[in-house]
Order: sequence, then C-alpha cells, then structure tokens
Amino acid sequence: MESERSLSVLICPHDTVRNMTAWMDLIAAFGQLVGVDVGFIYAHEFSEFRRRIPDAGLLYASPSDALLAAREFGFVPVAAPDHYDEAVLVTALEREGGLEAFSGEALAAVPGQFPTLLACNLLRQKGLQPGPLQAHETYNDVLDAVRSGKAAYGALYRDFFAHLNELSREGVRVLAESEERRFSHVLMLHPDHAGMREFAWQALQKLGAQPEVSEIMAALGLSGWRPVAEVEYTGELEGC
Repeated sequence: MESERSLSVLICPHDTVRNMTAWMDLIAAFGQLVGVDVGFIYAHEFSEFRRRIPDAGLLYASPSDALLAAREFGFVPVAAPDHYDEAVLVTALEREGGLEAFSGEALAAVPGQFPTLLACNLLRQKGLQPGPLQAHETYNDVLDAVRSGKAAYGALYRDFFAHLNELSREGVRVLAESEERRFSHVLMLHPDHAGMREFAWQALQKLGAQPEVSEIMAALGLSGWRPVAEVEYTGELEGC
C-alpha cells in the first residue's frame, strides 16, 4: 500500500520505449517538487501496462487507456501534453498504390491501442473497409512486419514514427495520417491521491520553467502541459 509520501508511477509503453531514462529524470524532478518518493512500475508491453493500472499512484496513459482508468478505477485527470495523438498508416517502400489499394487488407496493429482505433476510423472516413487485424505486442513489431512484407500495411503512433531515426524508417513509406486534433495522453492520479491534484498541476507548471527540466521535456517531445478536467470520450470513433 502506498503512503501519502510515495507514488508508484506507470508510463505508457509507447513512450518509455523511446527514452526511459528521460522519463525517469522527469518524474524524479516532479517527485522532488511535490515532496514525494517516486518508484517506477515497469511495463514493456501494453497487456502488462493495462494489468498494472490499478497499482499506479501516478499514471501516464493513452486516450483510450485513460478513459479505462477513469471509468473502471476512478483515476483523476491532471494534465495532458500540449500536442495531440494521431495515427500514421505505413507500408513497405516497394508496395505500390495509395491507401485505397489496401482496402480490406489485413492491418498490422497493436490491438486495443489508440492508434489502431484512429487508423480504422480514418479508413472508414475515406470510405474504405478495414481488413482483419494482424495483432502485434509493440509498434516496433508492427514496423518489422510491414518492412518484411509479412503485413501489407500497419498502424503506428505518429509521434512514434516521427521520433524514429532514418535507419529505423528505412524501407517504409507513409500512406496516410489522421488529423483528429482532439485526443492526447493524460497524466492521472489514483483516487487515493486525488487530493494532491491541484498541487500536482502547479508542480507541472513550475517544472517547465526550470531550464534543466525543459531540456528533459524537449527530449521527450514535450513543450508544455495543459490542464484536463475530464478525460475525452473516444467511443464515437469507429474501430475495426
């Protein structure tokens, strides 16, 4: 059981896979500012992440997982980064044709994750039929399946793809990107810690003003935070 002076922190695997060290530094700085000891819960796969949600004192989750955390476990939203989550559809470089050529083809994706929902919704908006999902545990696995030709195309987080180096992007090309501009990851508190919500928000604002912390945030693609009173409902998006 956590004390009032400690927080177990769980970060979305889509984020920690890129720069776990920077996340640890950022959360350590947050803990110092709010006067709590922080410890990480490590979840490298999305299935493990979802299983560990109720164990977290502080949670950073995708829009769909944030909705789950709020509805099933009573987590309270604090803030979201000042950019939006979007999906990108990619295929192998040698595959010809635009997005319409892939209608009905199996889509490599991480089941139950937000970019999968965005990608399928994007296909339907364009009048195309999503095919069956080819399930993978991580976005790196999705990328490998597309590059190797084991999947016709795949769904990824746009910022995951944007942060890949040139070598990692080799052999793939972008088919389409979503432009919902509505949904973001959310930083949340377990209901047992809901009383520190305002203090946590003030701490996030102060963190961004510290030069050393702003450098850490920049490494994570974060330029600032905005307050969140209620988790955005994702249910109207039509998935596969």
